[in-house]
Amino acid sequence: MYVYFIGVNELDVIKVGRSKDPIRRLQFLQTGCPYEMSLLQVVRSNDRSSEVEKAFHLLFEHLLLRGEWFHLTREVNELLLAIQEGQWERYERIMRIMMWQNLRYFNDKVT
Repeated sequence: MYVYFIGVNELDVIKVGRSKDPIRRLQFLQTGCPYEMSLLQVVRSNDRSSEVEKAFHLLFEHLLLRGEWFHLTREVNELLLAIQEGQWERYERIMRIMMWQNLRYFNDKVT
């Protein structure tokens, strides 16, 4: 599984989601969008894709538009560049904390 970042070229928005086939997902989303879309980045997440996706959502929740769509800002672009360059350790640490806190919150709600 992968967590993907799909951008709408004419708009400063990005979709953060997960899929086994991000290119196919892009093609599916493109069908319903009048603007050109691009696959900006992909992160391999194996069996933890749901948690990794949620961590990205939490990291950018202040940029949320709706659902899995976020404003594409300098902050998001910096993360995408860090992923591309293999230097996203700072984000990875933050995301691990968020994943742990989210799991803990979920467990507290269930019990």
